[in-house]
Amino acid sequence: MDIMEDMIKQDTIIRYLFSYAGIPKKQRDIYVNVGSKIGKLGWAIASNMPLRIPLLINEENWDERKIDTFFTDFFSGDNCNNITDLISHIQENLRDEYKQSFIEFQKCFNEGLLIPSILTLTSLLEGCCQDLENKESTGMVQLICRRRKKVETKAEIDIPPTLLCNISAIQQCVSRFYKSIDFEEKLSYSNRHMLIHGRCLNNVTKKDCIKLLTCIDSMLHVDFFLSVRPETTTE
Repeated sequence: MDIMEDMIKQDTIIRYLFSYAGIPKKQRDIYVNVGSKIGKLGWAIASNMPLRIPLLINEENWDERKIDTFFTDFFSGDNCNNITDLISHIQENLRDEYKQSFIEFQKCFNEGLLIPSILTLTSLLEGCCQDLENKESTGMVQLICRRRKKVETKAEIDIPPTLLCNISAIQQCVSRFYKSIDFEEKLSYSNRHMLIHGRCLNNVTKKDCIKLLTCIDSMLHVDFFLSVRPETTTE
């Protein structure tokens, strides 16, 4: 399956978005590197997380353990409402044809039925991947880039740093999830091929589902931005 490589042309989208935002290469590299770092762990920065997280991870040089602990704690214990907020945000922003599947995911997830939960999220993830691929292939990112020419001052440009970071995180999350593996291999995380072929269903955790939720949420964020066509201006 080519979705790991073809679902989104990461470098192209990164180039256009950063050009549009007028962000220098040094700062761009920070967002890309942080996104790659968290994405390799299966996380993306959810819409209800602090905007400063990418820079904080970079400035304090968080290692993989600290990153994973932060994201896990953000959605557990006294912070369990953050899961509810994340799910609500996804529900509001999903395309209509995905919403029934997501409603059924919520029912299973709330009842602790993790196998049907993650299988449903897997199908939704593939739909979101295809949506992003379509955005890129139709030249939408080039259209977005041209918006910069219509903006008179950089102060008018508002691209959240989490969106810039998540471009890189999405690629890593999906690459990790779709990694081709030997079915005899033992993994510490959920893998699409293992799940679809019933090889690791007994090992699915709530954390696995939350990781996919953050990835889907970040995809919706990027998809929304790429869907906003530049306003027509008159000279």
